Amino acid sequence: MKAKLEAFLNPPQQTFIEYPESDRSYPARYARAIAYYRETETDKAVKAIDALIAEQPNNPYLYELKGQVLFEAGRPKEAEPAHRRSVELKPDAPLLRINLGQTLIALDDKTRLDEAITDINRALTVEPDNALGWRLLSEAYDTKGMDGEARLATAEQNFYLGQMQDARTFAIRARQLLKRDTPEWRRATDIVLSSKPRRTS
Repeated sequence: MKAKLEAFLNPPQQTFIEYPESDRSYPARYARAIAYYRETETDKAVKAIDALIAEQPNNPYLYELKGQVLFEAGRPKEAEPAHRRSVELKPDAPLLRINLGQTLIALDDKTRLDEAITDINRALTVEPDNALGWRLLSEAYDTKGMDGEARLATAEQNFYLGQMQDARTFAIRARQLLKRDTPEWRRATDIVLSSKPRRTS
């Protein structure tokens, strides 16, 4: 954990000095894999992570890291299996489901959007204040032409970011588009009411 944290926080060159190639310990190789990723040496990072996975095949966070490296390199199709495996190993972790949903959206394949929406919604059930999750959900709904749901997700994003005026604006739009008295319509109403500006004396 210490090596992982340092590798994310420190400049890559510092990591290579503190964890030289001669150090073949697991923490050192983990740190170097992260440093390769931060240096955008994608293939080198993936190779290093695969070696770690071979030793700890049931560690969901190694698959998460591999998926992150590939996703940020613009290779979502390759990232998907890694993110999917991380969710299989730790299905109750909201962040892992959001990562998978984000990757599915990035595939630019409308047939994958329902799965992305399901995964993100499951994550938000556990972690409703995750603004990234709401932003991604809005994007997926928008692509599917579900305008009311998309505006509601944007309202939720702004609500949890504390941007109440924007939350109210998008919730009002959502109410106009959603079917009345549905759970979504009622949630939009809740946001409108709870984000109402208070009068100051």
